[in-house]
Amino acid sequence: MLGFSSVAVASPALAADRMAQAGQQAASFSDEQLQSYARAAMQVQQINMAMEQATQNTSDPDELQNVQQQAYADLERAIQSNGLTVDEYNAIGSLAQTDEETRNKITAYFQQMQEQGGQPAPPPAQ
Repeated sequence: MLGFSSVAVASPALAADRMAQAGQQAASFSDEQLQSYARAAMQVQQINMAMEQATQNTSDPDELQNVQQQAYADLERAIQSNGLTVDEYNAIGSLAQTDEETRNKITAYFQQMQEQGGQPAPPPAQ
């Protein structure tokens, strides 16, 4: 996952439950959703880099908080503009860490985007 991580898990039982849910969702993630994830992840990475740079340029706690709040809003917009919810984005990212097939598909989508000049591909027609 690039940047927009889910909330910390409170217990091992909850973590196991979330992993089981991600495994169950694996079959339900279409190629279009994985492409959307790849596009969103590229945008999330750009937002995270901009946030890091902005936070390095200030030591004012209020400004740091404002930068972080704006970045989180931008992250959510980037994910949603690619047709995913934040939960779906996080679930796909978690799945990609444990499922080789999913990870390979997402990697192939990243490579396609890089071949197109590093720009996120347009969303699939619906």
